[in-house]
Formats: sequence, C-alpha cells, structure tokens
Amino acid sequence: MVAAYAAKICEECKNGEKKRIATATVLSLRPELLVLDEPTSNLDPRSKWSSIELLRQLPVTKIVAAHDLEMVGALCQRTVVLDAGEIVANGSTERILSDISLLRTHGLASKDSCKITQYNCTGKCRGI
Repeated sequence: MVAAYAAKICEECKNGEKKRIATATVLSLRPELLVLDEPTSNLDPRSKWSSIELLRQLPVTKIVAAHDLEMVGALCQRTVVLDAGEIVANGSTERILSDISLLRTHGLASKDSCKITQYNCTGKCRGI
C-alpha cells in the first residue's frame, strides 16, 4: 500500500494518499482499537469507497466520528448521535439512519429530504 508513495515528499501527496499512509502507519502497530475522526472527509468518491472497504476489512474495533452518513451506514453497526455535546440517539445504525425525523431534528438531513441512501453491511445500496 505504501510502497508507491515511498519516493514522494509528503507535501506532494494528495489528501487521500496522506490518509492511506497515516492509516498504514497506524496499522503497522497492530492496534486493537482504531479511533477515526472524519476518515472520508475531503476524499473523492473512488478514494472514499476504497477507504471504507479497507476499514471494513480490518479485524479491529473502530470508533468513528463522522458526518458522512453514507460512510456510517456502510461501516458501522452501531451509531451514537451527538448534538450540542449530548447523546440524542444510541442504537443500531440501520434504525438510526432510517429515522428521518431524528436526522432532521439534529441537522443530519435537510428539512426537505424524504430519502436517504443507506449501505448495509454487505455494501449493497438500498433506499429508505
């Protein structure tokens, strides 16, 4: 994964490349727990889905802070929603992402949205 970047200076690397290098560095330490803050932010769609697929395959516990609900649906089995520092929902990702009213109330879906695309644990897309 990192060999292709060995000759590059870090400033020359794109955002997605830097994230992959950072992830590889952390994984080389064989952690039991991986804490990620917005792991798909500023990534193009190809890099985003490549990162999600990599994260899904890792046999470690993951704690993910994210606003990318598409990524949350594809990667997380359980979701905790925070609003103004308070826990407002805690449960299965499927249940939380299907609660449009909850998502709207806490600024995670627009007032006009009536459908959110969700990816289940197998990565298959389904509309809600």
